[in-house]
Formats: sequence, C-alpha cells, structure tokens
Amino acid sequence: MSTDRIADMLTTIRNANSVNHNFVLLPYTNLNLRILALLKEEEFIYRYQKVTNDETNVILVVLTASSNSALIPGRKISEIKRISKPGCRIYASAKKIPQVLNGKGTVIVSTSKGLVTNNTINEKPGYRVGGEVLFSIW
Repeated sequence: MSTDRIADMLTTIRNANSVNHNFVLLPYTNLNLRILALLKEEEFIYRYQKVTNDETNVILVVLTASSNSALIPGRKISEIKRISKPGCRIYASAKKIPQVLNGKGTVIVSTSKGLVTNNTINEKPGYRVGGEVLFSIW
C-alpha cells in the first residue's frame, strides 16, 4: 500500500473491473466515501456501503455492468486515469477543466466547494471554481 490512497482505490477498482468482479472491498476513509458518492452519481458504480468488523471498517462497492452481472445497470468503466499525483499536482481553473471523450467521461476535481465532477462545474453556476484535477474515468 502506498501513501497515495486515491491511486490505491482507483487501482483496486480498475483491477476488479478488468477481471469482471461484481464487488470490491476498499479501506474506509471519508475521501473514499466522497469519491464513491460521485462515482455512484455518475453511474460508474451501482452502490457502496460501509461494513463494520470488530477490528476494521471497509467499504463494500458493487460494480456495474460487468460481464457476469448484466442485470446491474450503469456505465461500464473502460479506463480510470490518475491525473494529479503527490509528486506532481495538477490544478486547473473552471474554464480549463479537461473534458473526457467529449463529455462521455468524467473528471473529479477537488475544489474549495468539495469534490465535484467536471459536469457539476460546467452546469451549476455556484460551482464555477477550479481546483486540483484528481482523476478521470470513462
């Protein structure tokens, strides 16, 4: 496990998705919960839930549209790419937030208003702020 928890989470989801797993367990952090809420809102995951054990807390994530679970609705994850890394932070203004596949993908941005998607920044007037571009998913 590295010190980049976002990259660890994205790698776990990417690996589970590539081998058509229906679910994955992630470490419980508030940042992971907020990112998963955005991925659920954008329909890249079906649902997530905190699971409490005697010693540890984890998040159970149900993935969407794998070949084994054709009945679970949602968008298939083709690629997840980490953009801003601990060694090289990438920031963008609201006007320069990157688009992924002409709007078919999503970019997650950490702003002063919290974590938001590029779609939220472009559509809601109160969210017209830039920030750190964390990752893209399509």
